[in-house]
Amino acid sequence: MGHTGANSGQFAPWARSWRWTVALVLGVTVLRLLWLAYISPYAFSEDEAHYWEWSRRLDLSYYSKGPGIAWTIWLSTGVFGDRVFGVRALSPVFGAVTALGAGALARQVFGDRRVAFVAAAMVLLIPAYQLTSLLMTIDGPYLACWIVASVFAHRALVGGSSRAWWGLGLALGVGFLFKYTILLLVVGLVLFALIHRPRLARQNASAVLIGLGLFVLCLLPVVVWNAREGYPTVRHLLGHLGVAGGDIPTPEGCGGRDGFFGLATLEFMATQAAIIGPALALAALAIVRTLRQKPFERRIGVLLCVWLAMPILVFYLLVTLVSDAEANWAIAGYLTLLPLAARAAIRGMDRLLHKRRRWRRKDLPGRPPANLRHVLWHATIAFGLVSGFGLVLLDPISRIAGDGAAGELLSLDRVRRGPRLAQHVRDRLDAIREQTGQEPFVVGSHYGRVSLLAFELARLGVEADLYCASAVLASFPEEGLCPGRRTQYDLWSETDLRDPAVIERLRGRPAVLLGATRRQWLEAFDEVSELLEDGREQDRVTFVGYGFRGFE
Repeated sequence: MGHTGANSGQFAPWARSWRWTVALVLGVTVLRLLWLAYISPYAFSEDEAHYWEWSRRLDLSYYSKGPGIAWTIWLSTGVFGDRVFGVRALSPVFGAVTALGAGALARQVFGDRRVAFVAAAMVLLIPAYQLTSLLMTIDGPYLACWIVASVFAHRALVGGSSRAWWGLGLALGVGFLFKYTILLLVVGLVLFALIHRPRLARQNASAVLIGLGLFVLCLLPVVVWNAREGYPTVRHLLGHLGVAGGDIPTPEGCGGRDGFFGLATLEFMATQAAIIGPALALAALAIVRTLRQKPFERRIGVLLCVWLAMPILVFYLLVTLVSDAEANWAIAGYLTLLPLAARAAIRGMDRLLHKRRRWRRKDLPGRPPANLRHVLWHATIAFGLVSGFGLVLLDPISRIAGDGAAGELLSLDRVRRGPRLAQHVRDRLDAIREQTGQEPFVVGSHYGRVSLLAFELARLGVEADLYCASAVLASFPEEGLCPGRRTQYDLWSETDLRDPAVIERLRGRPAVLLGATRRQWLEAFDEVSELLEDGREQDRVTFVGYGFRGFE
């Protein structure tokens, strides 16, 4: 649906060529790859390190996620090496697919390649999507699959393409291998198809079945693995929702949620506005206008975009009523709203340029004309550029800021934690060997620190046995000491601290201990020496344990 009327074609006429959208996305992608390879000051995050651990033990699925991220990192490190860039090398590629996908969806819905260019630019500008294009977590490939599936959904349901069902089924299935919440996109598709069925293109039944078959085929690795392991992923997902049967331990005095009812919902909404920015307001304006537009058939593509977004956004808004929700959980839902936001920006700029031309001819009195949509589009550009340069220049900015409050706020200590921790653990391991004549091992209270340490010790050429004790730590609710959740480490036989063979192998040996408290570690060791007064310091060894006897 192209833009018509007197104001048509005034803003960015050169963007009518799709090659400008491709050039923009490829140019940004190349810059991101070069920055990651040669400039990036960011060490591994804990989630990236944990997924790297998975990639060293390829399987059909894993405790909390499907196998997609592990297989991707295995492929990437196989090509680029077992280093930070090797793990992250495909992140900008997934970001490029997401941006081009948003542009393609915008072009299909509105028939205006200028809207496609702006939609792709918005993906490149929005802080949440900038970050997922620089880190190798499940979000990058998951977002790419989400928008590709949306493109095929429009072609199938609105355009009537039979082969689009094949692409839709495959994109949904591959996305499921990265993050299970892509099933919420299926919910939106089904609701849209049921409600607007009379206005949709005729569908080829065999093509629909082929697409469904491809989708189900992609689910099999996760289903087979869970059936083999006793469905731990189900317990993990229930734990995220804070409901009975989840994997979050709830001994008497543990569990529950702090804070006032509804506060988490307000915090979630505030974080969504912060990580998406002014483009969110543009999308809201476009949705309101769509609901007022007639005839109905002219807005069917826009309604599809809204329906694809609503289930995940509403779902996580409801989750905040019973549990906390991370800021990134709902970001896929905004992708199909960006074409609407881009259309609003184009209309605002077209109208602005038309009125300013009249103002310059003295046809309009007063100050230079402006409108809300053009202001929000310029704010989107400014917000994106500031956040983007902030991400890539945070290291020199933090050094300039110094040791004051500003320097502490901008500090990169968190992303430098891994290398420092690994060096400290290596020195402590050497000291324990010299002191006791025994081979020490390493135990952490959180899977992220253990995984981070595994990666950094490997880079230092240090071999050590590492374990995660979050699920086996003793509970002392009166002191606020409660065990953590199970992790993938508890499912690997060689790292399961409940396994009798592991306990026997480690019995009597000393260990470097990270996190938790001395009282909790004393449940498994004859003697525990405290090295830090503040056990929360995360780049130092917290305790040393002697005489391991196993956790009760």
